Amino acid sequence: MLTGLVINNVVLIEKLDLKFSKGLTVFSGETGAGKSMLLDSLALISGARSDVSLIRAGADKLVVSASFDIQNKNSQLFEICKENDLDLSDEIIIRRILTSDGKSKIFFNDTPISLKLLKRVGAYLFEIHGQFDNQGLLDPSTHIDFLDAFGGYGDLLSQTIDSYQAMKSLQKKLQDAVMAAEKSSQEEELLTHYQSELENMHLKKGEEKVTYG
Repeated sequence: MLTGLVINNVVLIEKLDLKFSKGLTVFSGETGAGKSMLLDSLALISGARSDVSLIRAGADKLVVSASFDIQNKNSQLFEICKENDLDLSDEIIIRRILTSDGKSKIFFNDTPISLKLLKRVGAYLFEIHGQFDNQGLLDPSTHIDFLDAFGGYGDLLSQTIDSYQAMKSLQKKLQDAVMAAEKSSQEEELLTHYQSELENMHLKKGEEKVTYG
């Protein structure tokens, strides 16, 4: 659930701090009143392509922050966060900064992330529907989430994700152990070879062998 939206220097908006409560929130106004600026700001949070034309005239950068209440954790979002070492608490704050030179910075709870990762995370936080947009319900990749939610498999999914992560960790440890064993075997073979060469020289104490090229 979207709980807050802070907008700085987006088109005509110098500063706007919005708080949302549970239930339906409606913004109404005539054409040109600025409703689209809110959608443009949310689009940046969802991973839309940035455009310096969105920066307010006279400003050197725009900043948009959105906070989300995710007490009911979505399994796919949880998995994405674990895969990328992102802290998934009860609140997520996404912040995006765009400077006038076209450079962009994105933060997930103060952790820098890429635009590609923002798009993956944003897909599970909220959707923006326009008159020509396809709804997420029509996207086959989201169907499994609806089925799991309907079946009440949240706990089982969390256990499965934890087990899978544990398995991947053990596989990594096994791979490291195998590589370490192979390296030790190679070192042992090399040392055995050196030992054999030294024994074949029949060296005596205090004796030195000098080879001239």
